[in-house]
Amino acid sequence: MKSVYGLIAGALLVLPMTASGDGQGFSMAGPNGSTYELMRIHGSVERPVVSLLITRADGGATLMDQMTDCASGQYVYLAMDHAPELPVTPEALDQLAQYSSNIVSSSLRALTFTPITDDPYDAPMAAVRDLVCGA
Repeated sequence: MKSVYGLIAGALLVLPMTASGDGQGFSMAGPNGSTYELMRIHGSVERPVVSLLITRADGGATLMDQMTDCASGQYVYLAMDHAPELPVTPEALDQLAQYSSNIVSSSLRALTFTPITDDPYDAPMAAVRDLVCGA
């Protein structure tokens, strides 16, 4: 069993996860043959940010940070790298987290959180929400 590490509210959070594929833990199939793999959790307990590697069926990939508002169950996309070098390094995750932190600190009130629906593209977002918000 592997663990995912993240800083939440100034304390180290360690979430045990079952390893799947080449990733560090949580992984699920998405629409159109894509795979969503959790790389890191950071942010606050109320609004955790997850770094996800999305691998598409065509071999392309996107590395992105997504913030979930646990009170409302909604999410918002933050920073994205649409052509990350693979395998993803801790340095790449640190840089993505820095971009996301800048977005949140400069424009949190301007971010538009999206409700999770039954749309197939929302299924991975619902799974991430349930994982990080303890639903």
